Amino acid sequence: MLMASTACSSRSSGMPRDAHQESSEITAAGRSRNVSLRLQRMLLITVYCAIACGPLIVAMLVDTRPPDPLVSRIGRMLALLGLPILTLQPVLSARLKIVDRAFGLDAVYIFHKIMAMVAGSLLVAHPVVLASANHWRLLTSFQLPWFITIGKIGLLALVVIILISLLQTQIRLRYEQWRATHNVLACVIVTVGFVHSMNIGADLSNAVMRTIWITLAVLAAISYGWHKVIGPHYRRKHSFSIINVSRESHNVWTLKMATSDGTPCFSFHPGQFQFISFHSGSRQSEEHPFTISSSPDAPGFHSATIKESGDFTAAIGSVKPGDLVGIQGPFGRFSYCFYPEEHDMVFIAGGIGITPFMSMLRHMRDTASDNSVTLFYANRGEQDIVFRDELNAIATGAHPRLKVVHVLSNAEPSWPGEKGRVTMDMIRRHVAELNPDKAFYICGSPVMMRRMIADLIKAGVRSAKVRAERFEL
Repeated sequence: MLMASTACSSRSSGMPRDAHQESSEITAAGRSRNVSLRLQRMLLITVYCAIACGPLIVAMLVDTRPPDPLVSRIGRMLALLGLPILTLQPVLSARLKIVDRAFGLDAVYIFHKIMAMVAGSLLVAHPVVLASANHWRLLTSFQLPWFITIGKIGLLALVVIILISLLQTQIRLRYEQWRATHNVLACVIVTVGFVHSMNIGADLSNAVMRTIWITLAVLAAISYGWHKVIGPHYRRKHSFSIINVSRESHNVWTLKMATSDGTPCFSFHPGQFQFISFHSGSRQSEEHPFTISSSPDAPGFHSATIKESGDFTAAIGSVKPGDLVGIQGPFGRFSYCFYPEEHDMVFIAGGIGITPFMSMLRHMRDTASDNSVTLFYANRGEQDIVFRDELNAIATGAHPRLKVVHVLSNAEPSWPGEKGRVTMDMIRRHVAELNPDKAFYICGSPVMMRRMIADLIKAGVRSAKVRAERFEL
């Protein structure tokens, strides 16, 4: 299991210290971390750009042949740029910890989707541009060398993978079906692309270019094998065990997990998430992300609170103690621990989006944090409120200084609290001042998060103070 530090600097009610000195130390440490983070990001971006664009640049430098027609050169350049970008897709999806620490896995996956479309567009345009200079014979003729024929097969697979990714919802393709199809087609496209280019690409006749091309193929194979074969095999051998299943509401359950061999659980920051795959029952090999809802200080276990929805979670209540699960994590940067200089926060949760906030609030309670938090918790009805009693208990305690505002969109007439949805007017009623130091954390449906982020920025909140984890597979 991959490990992460649980170090989290937050003010607590420990031994008295000089407030100015403590604030200065936290601010200085925060600045140092920000500088280090920026350097890591710059380095990773530079490496990515070098790998993606390097083959094209090298090909242009080492090419000593007479110039081809402009259209042909453009066609080759499209492939020399598109295939390396495609090669990096398995690297982006391999959940590398160094990349997650720098950007957060949600941002990496969004970038992965964008670059998939970029690579796909370049590679689809590649044969079209070349065919336009050859009376379209490359696309229309069936009497061509075998390596051109398999190139057409790769092109067809590329078009199919783009279409099913864009139309997954419209054609009602289940996530598990989409993932299986995507994995098969992706392997076909990359394999065919390399075989095709190694046999036809005049740019690859140079030993330097062939070495670069082979290295890219090896990089893609290692990344894919690590993510799809080695990692799952390791997690199956080092399974976690379900030690308790508890019902939080009519359709929400909490799974408490511990290592099967009694070794310590992995470390995490409150608010981070994990991937869970079941090793028993009907959901074997399926893998989905769930936020860790327990505090990092919980002894010997960690938990995930899951709502019944969709194919994977519909029968989550049937999970039994003793069932084995594979855990990969932790991931994400949605944690107040990454911003230790901030102590005045507004949490906005929608439905099961309460889980990262429960982890953070539990950690604040366990560490006697003096942070000030206003939590807006939106649900349809009272029966949907999860952790209601525990939230009340934390709010009546001294640490953290918590105010809970329940918001119901389908409230009974007798409901005394806020009704409708969370709005800026509502936030202003319960938050004394939208000062520049106040940080806003949002977790809920994609629609809710987009609306709240836009409303907060429109109200004058700096985007750097608005945090949301937009994680979609």
